[in-house]
Amino acid sequence: MEIYLLRHGKTQLTIERRYAGRTDTDLCEEGIAEIKSKMLNLHPEVVYVSPLKRAKQTAAIWFPDAEQIVIDDLREMDFGKFEGRTSDEMKDDPDYQKWTENNGLESCPDGEGLETFMPRTDAAFREIINDAKKKKIKDCVIVTHGGVVMSIMSAFMGEHKPPYEWFVKPCGGWHCRLTGGQKSPVLKKPQPINLAEE
Repeated sequence: MEIYLLRHGKTQLTIERRYAGRTDTDLCEEGIAEIKSKMLNLHPEVVYVSPLKRAKQTAAIWFPDAEQIVIDDLREMDFGKFEGRTSDEMKDDPDYQKWTENNGLESCPDGEGLETFMPRTDAAFREIINDAKKKKIKDCVIVTHGGVVMSIMSAFMGEHKPPYEWFVKPCGGWHCRLTGGQKSPVLKKPQPINLAEE
């Protein structure tokens, strides 16, 4: 099975470099235009999407004829008190300093940390794989968020790289081959998808 892990297009918060995890914001005009100018040569019957609007809107533009299957646990990390703020705005915040010094390994105050986020996205990916296999899907397309893409790649590539090593820009992602059984799926041969840069 081929796996396409895709990040949604830009929002106004993306442009302003604000943390937007649980915040359910729409794509901005620039994001919509960019998605339309960078169409994918994929024609899936179904697309697995985050419940947040920016992911569903991106999937609707790229794959207008596909059925969207919403997977709740594909939502982005909850950044708690950091939501809607920029790193510049928080440079003197001791909570933010501590969080960044630990590479985001600890929970955000009033939000999530990798210790809960990664198991959540792991379970979501396994749910998708099981459903796609039942449906005999050859090209499994997932439209979600940057943090979710990084978490899934880190968990299933088997290369023990930290999540931030798998960062993708808006309209970016990874194309991989799924190997291994249902209990131990592994992603192989990662190819970057950098539509925003082409």
